[in-house]
Amino acid sequence: DPANDIVAHHNHPSGASFSHTDVMALAYPGLRAVWAHGGKNGNVYRAELTPEFDAVPGTPAEKAKKIEALHNHVRWRLRTLMQEAFDQKLVGLDEVNDGLNHLNNEVLAEAGVIDYRSNYELGDLVARVPGLDVSIKNAVEAARKEAFGDKADSNRIDRRAGELRHAGDVGAT
Repeated sequence: DPANDIVAHHNHPSGASFSHTDVMALAYPGLRAVWAHGGKNGNVYRAELTPEFDAVPGTPAEKAKKIEALHNHVRWRLRTLMQEAFDQKLVGLDEVNDGLNHLNNEVLAEAGVIDYRSNYELGDLVARVPGLDVSIKNAVEAARKEAFGDKADSNRIDRRAGELRHAGDVGAT
């Protein structure tokens, strides 16, 4: 219901960040933000569509499909390097899986698609995966262009986290 302003909290026992389906749900009216809590490290994640992406023309189903495509394209850009680093024993399996999920959402945030917050710590993962820093930068630019088309350059907004004012955000870390 578009008149609703829901902040959904759910668990992620693995401690991983949002999947594409978690982020896709934000395209539908009435869902303002989604939180995921869990894992052995107490990881917490929050995502909300940016006003800029929310204003992109299209039905909720079309926006959800666009989010799915963006998520998959970012994952594709980063996964190969992460796999190679794992094969060379530069990083561990949990680092690859958790880091890839987190980086996927970080890229979507940098591209202006979602506002994303987390207490997840990447540590030196990006430095230990050769070429990952460049791939992340390229993924941000590609996602921005895919999300906003000709208006991609006008969506280069350096966002600082604002105050959380919704009741569903109060008391969560």
